[in-house]
Amino acid sequence: TDDPATVVAITLTADGVPHYDFRMDGTADWQWTPTELAAALHADGRILTVAVPPIYDTGRTRDSGYWVYDVASIEASVDTIRVMAYDYSTSTAGPIAPIEWTRTIVQAMKAAVDDDSKVVLGVPMYGRNWVTSTDGTCPPDAEGRADVALDEIDGLVDALSNIPESPEE
Repeated sequence: TDDPATVVAITLTADGVPHYDFRMDGTADWQWTPTELAAALHADGRILTVAVPPIYDTGRTRDSGYWVYDVASIEASVDTIRVMAYDYSTSTAGPIAPIEWTRTIVQAMKAAVDDDSKVVLGVPMYGRNWVTSTDGTCPPDAEGRADVALDEIDGLVDALSNIPESPEE
């Protein structure tokens, strides 16, 4: 296709719903809208949900989020817009979705769309085990940061004989 937004993968969810995975570069000077895809899905009685990275305001600058996804334009065609409000800290120890950052995202999304009932907040269902210090000599193959799913937390706590801590905000 000549369209800069190309389908990377089409998979089925557990309940048989097609999942179209588009990947786009956040530095592009074009905007993608799902008009044709939405029309085809709606004509077949299906819904269209898109997931977008967070925006922080409606300024559309590099500091105001990922504006390659123009949520105001997308809104007219889709049934829901899921905003991914997670991964605040990825390379250094810190919170995954601090509350003030999440509030900023929610406020920006509400300001960017006409019908905020279409906005769904995507929240993390995982944690991170940040190794911030060690006692003694650390072996060369010691684990660094580990992503931890919700159902793995108890096992991790038992394995490390540690008490879970929340970073100071």
